Formats: sequence, C-alpha cells, structure tokens
Amino acid sequence: MFRSDALYLEMNYVIENFSAHMINALGQCLEMANKPEAQTNEPLIRTLYSVINSILHIIESVLSQEELPDFYEENLPQISQVCIFVLGQDYPKFSKVPDEIVKARGKVVSLIYLYSFKFGEYFKQYNDGMFQAIWQLVERGGVQPTKQSEKLVRITVKYMGEMVSQASKQEFIKMNLIKIFDILILPNISITAEDLEEYEDDADAYIRNDLEESDTETRRRHCMKFVQQLSKRFPMEMGGMVSNYVNNYLADYETNRQS
Repeated sequence: MFRSDALYLEMNYVIENFSAHMINALGQCLEMANKPEAQTNEPLIRTLYSVINSILHIIESVLSQEELPDFYEENLPQISQVCIFVLGQDYPKFSKVPDEIVKARGKVVSLIYLYSFKFGEYFKQYNDGMFQAIWQLVERGGVQPTKQSEKLVRITVKYMGEMVSQASKQEFIKMNLIKIFDILILPNISITAEDLEEYEDDADAYIRNDLEESDTETRRRHCMKFVQQLSKRFPMEMGGMVSNYVNNYLADYETNRQS
C-alpha cells in the first residue's frame, strides 16, 4: 500500500488497540505449547503454530514502516522468546513436520531479518541468540529442500547471505563453509523429484524459466545468490572448495554414467 494518512491511522489504530492483545495471545500460545501433553497432541500444535504465524505476520506488517513503534520495542523480550521457541522446538513423535510449523518458522526468520537489518539499533542484544537459533535449525536439518519449505529456505538463505557482511559472523561462516554447502546449499540447488515431475509435465517451460531467470524468488536462485556473496567474501576458500565439489561430482558421474 502507498503511504497515506489513512494508512498510518489504520496502523496506529492496530498498535494502540490490538498490540497488547496479540502479545498476550503469543504468551498464551507459548504456555500451552510448553505443556508436556502438547508434545504428542498434533492438532493442538497445528492450531497454536497457526495462531503464532498469524500474529507474527501482523506484527511484521505493522513493523514495515519508518520507525519501530515504542510498544514493540518494549516487548522485544517477549517476541524474541516466541521466535527462539518456534525455531528450536521439534516434535519427534509426529510422523512429519506439520505445515503450520514450517510456515511459522519461515515467518520467524522473516521477522528476525526485518529486526536485524532495518531496526538493528533496537535488536543488538538479540542478534547473536537469533543467529545461533537459525543456524541450529539449519544444522539439524530443519530447512528441507521441498516445496513445503520454499519460503523458509528463501528467507533463511537471504538472512545468512546478509550475515556474511557482518564482521562478527564472518569467521564462524568461514569455518563452516563445507557444512553450509552440504546441508543448505547443495540440497536446495539439486534436482529433486518435484523438479523431475515439473520437467516431465512441460520440459520447454521448465528450461525456459531457468534460462530467463523467471525463478528469481525460488530457493534455488536465492542459494546461488548466497554462493556469490560467499565467493566475494571468501574467494580463496570458495574457489578451492567448489572445485573439489565439481571434481568429485564428475568422478562420481564417470563411475556410473547410466544412472
């Protein structure tokens, strides 16, 4: 929406009349999700994470203005607590990760991205904790190369790409380049079963989209931008590492050309 007095009146109305209720609702969701019986109650967890996702979406949209409202600055501890919970909580007894959890994680990373790079002066004390929470999610395989996780992958890679320019994180990223490639970049640029299905349905369209870069908002394209950022920051390390990957893949191909 374009800036206007009417728009700001609506936003101020939300801030003044709904913000406290939304923060209270986040706290209630967190309290319910932390109960032992919730760990095996998938319908309840789906509902709670859906509510969390919706509230964070409203908060994110309200925050997308020139200044951070005082109310949200004062309630950063509560919001940050919810973000850490969503990123860090797993439910191993569920048959698979519910869509609601994946969507909520994507929204959390999107909100952290906004806080970190638009309202960084208010968020300094939370940066390290949020970076570690996102990294741990990646490290334990929480960012999967699936259509279900498309938005989560995109915003996670975008966030990590911006962190490459942060002096405090460069050494950590440099030391974990191989792990970043193995668990984040390579799985998300490789051909998946879903890609094969799209190719079989319409090969011409699939190839045309790739060549014309109409896939600018896909996880694969964001991963390639991330590789470019890493290459500019760590040219020597990236050159040698990528060469090793290419040589290994070529050698693997030579051993089994039929597969």
